[in-house]
Amino acid sequence: ETVYLDPIEVSQDMTRILKEEQKCDLVICLSHLGYEYNKKVNPEMISDLDLASKTKNIDLIIGGHTHTFLEKPVIVKNLEQQEVIVNQAGCFGLRVGQIDFFFDKNKNKTGKVIQRGELLKEDEYHLIVHIWIKNSNNEFGKEMLNYFNIGDII
Repeated sequence: ETVYLDPIEVSQDMTRILKEEQKCDLVICLSHLGYEYNKKVNPEMISDLDLASKTKNIDLIIGGHTHTFLEKPVIVKNLEQQEVIVNQAGCFGLRVGQIDFFFDKNKNKTGKVIQRGELLKEDEYHLIVHIWIKNSNNEFGKEMLNYFNIGDII
């Protein structure tokens, strides 16, 4: 029997563990909730935008399910009025992107899309988030990875 868990409650619990117990500096949520839904049709459906606004401690949401093509990431304020980057790159590997996070020596972070050749400030440390999904034939976007273990990222 399939049990549907509340994604907001589960996310809050996981981000608490990651931030407080594991001391993670950056939390990335790989979601398959969908980017956005018509609340008049189904007010109970939780989307990536809802998840971003109704939780805390998530820095980036990379979403799926609705196959939404965004020209650029969307910024949403969370429960603590902190910025959360939400992105979805459509489907079938038609678009592959890059989001960069910068940390200063005090572990303050910013996430942004950078232009080629842009220089870092002297006290910034650079973390590039690449998410590449390939199938067994080394092709992008033909099938989902069935061996991807989220725990490997932590």
